[in-house]
Amino acid sequence: MAYLEAHKKVHGNKIHLWHSDDLGNVPVARPLVLYFNFLSGDVSFNSYGRVPGVRRASVSEPVRAGGAPRKTLEEALRSEFPDLDKERLKSILSRYQ
Repeated sequence: MAYLEAHKKVHGNKIHLWHSDDLGNVPVARPLVLYFNFLSGDVSFNSYGRVPGVRRASVSEPVRAGGAPRKTLEEALRSEFPDLDKERLKSILSRYQ
């Protein structure tokens, strides 16, 4: 109850909820790492067994009219891993081109 009183003093008596419509956003690439007996997408991409999972072009078209253009593998890796150095990126791309 104290929170609501403090909120009322600062912001007034209305509480607003914001959300965005991202249901049409579909990932183009899903970087995975192959470990001993499983694939993982939530640990370091700097391990052996890197597998950039990229969908085929026929399903990579924008989901809705005016949707975001398809990303290349390089664009997807750069957006997912902004700290990936150029040599490492070049090494990864050379395996899949």
